[in-house]
Amino acid sequence: MPTNQVDTEFDSVYAVPLHCQGCVDSVGNALKKLGGISEFDIDLQNQTVKVTGSVAPSEIVKSIQDTGKDAIIRGAGTPDSAAVCILESFDEKDKQSPVKGLARIVSVSKDSIVLYLQVNQYTI
Repeated sequence: MPTNQVDTEFDSVYAVPLHCQGCVDSVGNALKKLGGISEFDIDLQNQTVKVTGSVAPSEIVKSIQDTGKDAIIRGAGTPDSAAVCILESFDEKDKQSPVKGLARIVSVSKDSIVLYLQVNQYTI
């Protein structure tokens, strides 16, 4: 099994700036090329993309970003199966170059989790 997939399907939702049906078609075509996605729903009005599959959220984000659109994961898993941690340093030595990020931990089955980690370092 590829390292960007798990053995159990789960849902994930992404915020994506969509302006028209062309945007929807472009994102849909990009998602169709990914292995491990069983279904997806692109909601133009609410600017969201919901994906059901076993592919890593980072691969879905990259695929959407390759269309020229941004994508931010909004949620994953099922109710009561996920945890979120906001990463931020308040150490004085990090003041000029703070590290910030987000970690999501999603239980996709009894024996498997998906860890999505986004870390950014800013220089002031």
